[in-house]
Amino acid sequence: MRDDEGTACYEFRPESGGIGCLWKHVPSLPEDVGKVRGARAEASGDVLRVFFRVFSGGRLRRFVAEIDRAAGTLVTYGERVEEVVQQVLEEARRVRPSSLKEFVAVFVNGIQSVYHDELAEIDALVENTVPKLMKGEKGRDDFTKIYHRLRNLHRAVHDLIFFAVRAEGFLGLGTVLSSGPTYFEGMVSTTLDRFMDLFMLYYTVVGEKTNRVVTRLTVISSIFLPLTLIASIYGMNFRYMPELYVPWAYPVVLTGMLAIAAAQIIYFRRKGWL
Repeated sequence: MRDDEGTACYEFRPESGGIGCLWKHVPSLPEDVGKVRGARAEASGDVLRVFFRVFSGGRLRRFVAEIDRAAGTLVTYGERVEEVVQQVLEEARRVRPSSLKEFVAVFVNGIQSVYHDELAEIDALVENTVPKLMKGEKGRDDFTKIYHRLRNLHRAVHDLIFFAVRAEGFLGLGTVLSSGPTYFEGMVSTTLDRFMDLFMLYYTVVGEKTNRVVTRLTVISSIFLPLTLIASIYGMNFRYMPELYVPWAYPVVLTGMLAIAAAQIIYFRRKGWL
């Protein structure tokens, strides 16, 4: 259910009768959230308040979750986290939890489902990047975008594990909440490792292209070095240079220079440098 202000509420019918709101999400942040950097938890009596970040809409969003053991409810706060809220509601409609402990588990699973879809997209991007990379179609900007998405997802998973661990201790649930996110964190780390390998492959390809260019420039320079030497010798202003007075000296020198250049080109081609 959503009201005019966008507040979401998961309703259920408790055994005592009537309709209760097991989970309510407020589409804004409390004023004191601006002072929080990173994940943090505060426990006061029967209320546990956890500040963490969720990945929604392609970015990390600040999020607050308040677990009230006495009232048996969960209240969350967050701006522009519609993707997460929608997924949690869908998970709740599927599982239909009727207690706070059950819903907190649904809450964690719903957020993890969003992350799983994001990881699947990133995996597809990584796989599609490999053949394009080998063809030289990918650049540094593409890797930067993928890396930022993967890094933000990794941070969000760590924050979700933090929330799960604190909720487990507060509700006495053992490790039932954190086992899933912890396993998922391993999947994200694996993708991150694959991406770093791909990044190294990218620089290897770039380095190989640079080496080829340098090799060709070196070969071209090597061809012209002996020709430049000959031209330099006959460009000197010595008075007694017998070749200057021989009628066939000029064509002989040109023929020799062409022969030297041709021999070098043939040699470099056989070596595979050209």
